[in-house]
Amino acid sequence: MRTDRLIALAFVVLVSTAIVGFSAGSTSASFTASTTNPSQSTATSNVAAPASASATSAAAGVVNLSWPATTTPANGHTVTYLILRNGTQIASTAALTYSDTPAADGTYSYTVQTKIAQGAGFFTSGSSPAASGVSDATAPTAATGITTAKGTSAGQINLTWTAGTDALSGVAGYTIHRSGVVASCAATNTTNYPNATAVGAVTSATISGLVSASKYCFYLTTNDNAGNASANSAAAGPQAAK
Repeated sequence: MRTDRLIALAFVVLVSTAIVGFSAGSTSASFTASTTNPSQSTATSNVAAPASASATSAAAGVVNLSWPATTTPANGHTVTYLILRNGTQIASTAALTYSDTPAADGTYSYTVQTKIAQGAGFFTSGSSPAASGVSDATAPTAATGITTAKGTSAGQINLTWTAGTDALSGVAGYTIHRSGVVASCAATNTTNYPNATAVGAVTSATISGLVSASKYCFYLTTNDNAGNASANSAAAGPQAAK
């Protein structure tokens, strides 16, 4: 009789330990269940991290994150994802994307973990491979030293300039703003310069389709890879087209 009581007590301790471990949460990569009761079945579920993660700079200091769905079978559990920035959890989501806005500009390392839960219990995976993202809310500097000259063909004007700079996400290109036919250059704004031409990270461009011998003015804005735009450059011109 004493032996039967000891066996029953051991079973209660085993089952209670398994239940407490699940309810409190675990950070192991997998969990198992076991029982001494032959009428009960057991199962093992692997909690896999997302296979990869990507981080893309966006305007106003936002870093957009994305990752593929986990390979972990749901098995009736709720699947969510934990987002970590520089090793510290900052959010959780059931989606496969997240937009992060760090408090300061800089380069950050992101990882994603899979979390499965049922009731109060949960298990989390290890981390996905890290993805580096740049938070950039700082505008690049404007181009300087803009010069204009007649082009080589009719209706053309050539522009050259000294590049703007961007220390975080880098310069993506420039927007060339052009006036209509003028006698002198007005204040630099889109009302006075309604024509816009986007170019890459270059320091010269040719504007075509102009009226030969007519005069035009120009200014540039620098664009960075996070979507920020610089202040307006100084105006250049008036320059007559060829």
